Amino acid sequence: MLTTSHRIKLLCEKSGLTLKAACAACGVNYGTLNAQMNRGREIPFSTADAFAQFFNVSLEYFSERRAGYAVTPASLDQSASAKASIATRQLRESDLRAIEEGFLIDTDKVLNWLDRESYILRNFGLIRGRFDLFYPARDGDEMVHPAQLGQESLATIFFNLQGAADYLRKVGGFSPATVGELVSTHISVQKASTYRLDDVDIEVTIDGSKVAGRYRRIMAPISDEAGNKFTFVYAQLIRAFQPKLDVRSRHG
Repeated sequence: MLTTSHRIKLLCEKSGLTLKAACAACGVNYGTLNAQMNRGREIPFSTADAFAQFFNVSLEYFSERRAGYAVTPASLDQSASAKASIATRQLRESDLRAIEEGFLIDTDKVLNWLDRESYILRNFGLIRGRFDLFYPARDGDEMVHPAQLGQESLATIFFNLQGAADYLRKVGGFSPATVGELVSTHISVQKASTYRLDDVDIEVTIDGSKVAGRYRRIMAPISDEAGNKFTFVYAQLIRAFQPKLDVRSRHG
């Protein structure tokens, strides 16, 4: 198990900074922190918060209970609950791997990559498997169609997707308003010819389970090196929340 001390050391090692230099940059007293780490003492919240802000990582990086989407079974379906637990664990593990490899993927890094590569799909090794590609949506379309779903993209894990057909079945089963808004957003990105950044609240039912959360999404028109056009989608979790229960429906 990685303690807060171990995680601080990892951040320093991956960034090439000594603990003393990192403390100076974070405004943390080096002598105090070094003593706490060497003696196995609990690291204060304020110290973890300072390191999180300086290294641009979530505070959840220091927690064993890493965030996932809130999944509330619509019934007492144990299989649905099990699937939710697996999805949450996958999100946690993929984030942890990225941190340990020295690259916590966030929207700023993805936007910098898009700008650096002039919206061409190349040199994307650091975000491989973490984004989805869709065929460009046009006026009159009733649904968006995936060209490639990342194995570790938020959508793939969140919806437990098994491929494009599964995406169409599950997402296509959302309310007409939700699907219509999704299609409209895809169309607007292609027409604007630039990226779009949105914070999105979602509360839907998938295979009998209610799922809810908020995520930050980048959508952008992009071309591969052969000139084929797509809509690029990257999303990261902001927070999870539980939908409010309807007390009246529970008590008749």
